[in-house]
Amino acid sequence: MEDLDSFIAHANRSQFLNILDGIDMKSGVYFIGTTNYPERIDPAFINRSGRFDQIFRIENPSNKMRELFFQSHNIDELIKDLTGLYSKDIVKTFVDYTNGLPMSDLKEIITSVNYILINNMKISLEVAVKRACEKLKFEKLDHLQKHMEYQSDIEDDNRNKKVKNIGPYARAKAGGISLVEKLEEEG
Repeated sequence: MEDLDSFIAHANRSQFLNILDGIDMKSGVYFIGTTNYPERIDPAFINRSGRFDQIFRIENPSNKMRELFFQSHNIDELIKDLTGLYSKDIVKTFVDYTNGLPMSDLKEIITSVNYILINNMKISLEVAVKRACEKLKFEKLDHLQKHMEYQSDIEDDNRNKKVKNIGPYARAKAGGISLVEKLEEEG
């Protein structure tokens, strides 16, 4: 289950817990959940044996790992072919600006830098890498904000659905209608 935090909401929480609890150890079925936001995972998913028994944290790559990644993608040759320029600092530039990014974003940075340089050969490699990293970070923040708004909307919808299924007094206590509206209904 990729991005576990993004698709488990109050409405489907118990269904997922029941599925995880119903898996027989001998069935040969393994559930692997991933998230970029472990703090958002409901503790009920990880605090009970048999649901997710092992947790592995995969840290963002170190400078050395990013250097090896960019070298393995022949980034210096790629930039040289694209711009006609060669510098021993090409890999270092990519490594410096991608600090804090996960491995999954590094390939996207390469693609974005190529696109930026193709469309504007007058800018420096450093500016192109900086723009690509800033754009990616902005897109991630925008995505996170939209996701949080979406989750909030789902929770509001679920709260409203629950409120509709109970009587007027309970609805008033739950915040579905005000006490004034309750009195007017009975009035």
